[in-house]
Amino acid sequence: MKNIKSLFFSVLVLIFCPEAKCQTNLPKLQNFNVGIIIPLSGDLAEYGSAIRNGFELARKDAPENFSNVNFVYEDSRYDGKTAVDALQKLKSSDSIDLYYLWGVSPTEAMLPIAVAQKLPVIAETTVKEATVGKPFVIRAARTGERIAKALTAELENRKVKSVSLIVTQIPFYMDIIKHLESSLKDKGIAVKKKAEVLPSEIDFKSFLLDRDLQGAQILGAFLLPAQFIAFYRQAEQLHLKIPTFSADIIDSETLVKDCSDKIDGMFYTQVGVIPEFRQNYKKSFGNDNQIGSAAQAYDMGMLVSELFGKLERNLTNEEVIDRISKIAPHKGATGSFSYSDSSDGGKEIRMPVSMKVVRGKALEIIAEDTGY
Repeated sequence: MKNIKSLFFSVLVLIFCPEAKCQTNLPKLQNFNVGIIIPLSGDLAEYGSAIRNGFELARKDAPENFSNVNFVYEDSRYDGKTAVDALQKLKSSDSIDLYYLWGVSPTEAMLPIAVAQKLPVIAETTVKEATVGKPFVIRAARTGERIAKALTAELENRKVKSVSLIVTQIPFYMDIIKHLESSLKDKGIAVKKKAEVLPSEIDFKSFLLDRDLQGAQILGAFLLPAQFIAFYRQAEQLHLKIPTFSADIIDSETLVKDCSDKIDGMFYTQVGVIPEFRQNYKKSFGNDNQIGSAAQAYDMGMLVSELFGKLERNLTNEEVIDRISKIAPHKGATGSFSYSDSSDGGKEIRMPVSMKVVRGKALEIIAEDTGY
């Protein structure tokens, strides 16, 4: 009698819940773990915070796609040695399926180790040559060359004939400046003065008073956050108004508010950000500091969930890279992005270059995609 009741119950389950039969035969989905090494402390911690926010916002917006995707964050402090230690820590856990490395300097330190061990990597670095000849590394960022061309085009549009440059000696900026000087020369725009400073430098008075600087129409200021604050406050103390342009790091409402009003009108490049994402991000986090980096992280998070969120078996490192290499053009928070592979640029997820401007204490878009 007991067996008859059990059989009768099973029949009822299959009649009224036919999916139950299918559920028992479903394969177990595999977890996919992404190790993310970003600056969560130090001078560029705002970037790390924005990147983490971007990944987590992707999870929040599409939780059903992330049930088997895990993000594991490690702090690089934007320091090579710290970044290498973080990479070794993630590697020793033996559970990371894809590594997301951020920043020119940390990436330069980590890539030789990752390449030697054939770890699958998405590297957010603007140095185009960083991924050439490295089959397990895909670069996801604009290049210093494309940033330089976008800035040069904006200078041309403004009828600028001469510039001066002040540059902090970090690889990110030095790569941009190398290409910027070449691009300016090609367009007949003269560089009146160029000064390179250490990351620790905060006294800019002698530079601001230099006669060659005064002779240029505009200044390219490529500095770290604390240096930007010191530079513009010292310009205010000297009663100087100098038109300026830059790239990326100034993309912070908090930082702009800490600078003096002399920063008003500065234009700079960043990753593209569509208006819908900007609204969603500001509603979620209350600011748009380094929102370009957040948008890129959001897109990469969504891409990972699309490619690896429903795995029925573990993939080899080769298979992980192969899946990313076969993506079709996508639309996302950054606008449009696509995959390419070339002999001089290696494997790349090509991100758009936008142009923004400081208006008072706000950051406004000039162009969502400059075409570079």
